[in-house]
Amino acid sequence: KKISEIWTDFDESQRPEGENKEVKFGASYSEIENYLRIQKPNIVGITNSFRENEQETIRSIEIIRRVLPDAVIVVGGANANADPDKFLMDSNSPDYVALGDGEKPLLGIINIFLGNTDRNDVPGLVFLENGKVSRSAQQEMVGDLDEYGKHDYNLLKMERYFRYEKNGIMARSKFQYDGSDRVVSLVTTRGCPYKCTFCSIHIHAGRKLRRYSEKHIIDEIEDLVNNYNVKHIHFEDDNLTLDKKRFITVFNSIRDKGLRFTWDTPNGIFANTLDDQMAETMLSSGVTYLIFGVESGDQRVLDEVVKKQPLTLEKVENAFKIAKKHKIDSHAFYIMGFPEEKLYEIRRTLYFALKHLLIHGVVPHLAIARADPGTELYSEAIAKGVLVSDHVNSDKMGVHEDMFPRHRIKTVEFSPEKLENYHMLFHRVMIVIMMLRVILRMIWSPIIYARAIKAHLSKNPELKISNLKVWVISLFFAKLF
Repeated sequence: KKISEIWTDFDESQRPEGENKEVKFGASYSEIENYLRIQKPNIVGITNSFRENEQETIRSIEIIRRVLPDAVIVVGGANANADPDKFLMDSNSPDYVALGDGEKPLLGIINIFLGNTDRNDVPGLVFLENGKVSRSAQQEMVGDLDEYGKHDYNLLKMERYFRYEKNGIMARSKFQYDGSDRVVSLVTTRGCPYKCTFCSIHIHAGRKLRRYSEKHIIDEIEDLVNNYNVKHIHFEDDNLTLDKKRFITVFNSIRDKGLRFTWDTPNGIFANTLDDQMAETMLSSGVTYLIFGVESGDQRVLDEVVKKQPLTLEKVENAFKIAKKHKIDSHAFYIMGFPEEKLYEIRRTLYFALKHLLIHGVVPHLAIARADPGTELYSEAIAKGVLVSDHVNSDKMGVHEDMFPRHRIKTVEFSPEKLENYHMLFHRVMIVIMMLRVILRMIWSPIIYARAIKAHLSKNPELKISNLKVWVISLFFAKLF
């Protein structure tokens, strides 16, 4: 009811019956169907980036097939790239799965539709031919991403996205202030040269770092800030800081041009890359927080299990120190539960994460390893017989867990259930430490925290004893945390 009051696009009919109720965010299936009937597109593209959205993708294909049986359907994205045969062999299959960057394959599909070329002559396509899966030539990765041209944001319903953010339906967590709901995500590079076993980005983006030019990025940010009043940007690159010279040039230009917005790095940055010069540039251009991709607090696990060379824990600790020195709020990603990982190594990771929360204020984000199709971790888990398919977390005490089915790992050292217990206990300790830090800071800077509480009260005026617990929790996580 509360969602329907603030979000006009909420469709109550999309909520299933039963205890495990779900709400579908974004356009409802009926809205998608109505849109198709009105627009009658010749070609429909669907992005399927994650396994969690696979069923939504399949259901969308079924709707398109029923409403527009002659439409050409193309699916792209990391999950579709990981197992294109699976999509194509479904009875309501798409016409094509596009591999790699989507721009050129989609242009090729348009030319196929217009009769200008044959599908075997368009690189990067997978399709059915005489009931069997067929592939065209492999698409060559474009190194200079400027070749794809500029993004025309007039084609998007920008205010609708901003409205969702303002009403609390956020694409990403972020530092909040008045106007921060006017937020976009931006990618300035594609691909990653590193070989982390759990990562799936290479499946569709490749292992080579590919870039938009400095001018392209600055022009796009200038367009977003000046013409769409964007106040915050999530830089979604997997390696935003890998090319130091490029990073310094872009973000100094942002500062020099007087482009006023805040930004963060929700996908994480490589700790090896941070130095004092880079930190100063970040501060002067509006950074709100950094996330470091640490993954493990044990060097053997980093080197031999995760294969995150050339990252060292010494470099990680140095990056934490630099961030604290320059007063940049920092977070870190950690993962536990790899096939060759030992319990004592997992405990080292938990200790490392809590230690640096205490010492440097680096907020840890702990995840249980998920073996996604197409990753080295998935292949290793199958080969060693340790894969647990579609495991759903028990969510004891509701501590920082999602309820999507995941491919987990089970070894003689641990089970998914054991890791869940570790996960729960870790977050209990983490929250206690965070609460103590908040209390100490409130004592040290009472005026700042009084303003935060006042702002929270102004947005949540109906404070009652019955909802006091919820109000305090939301105050802690939304403002003070």
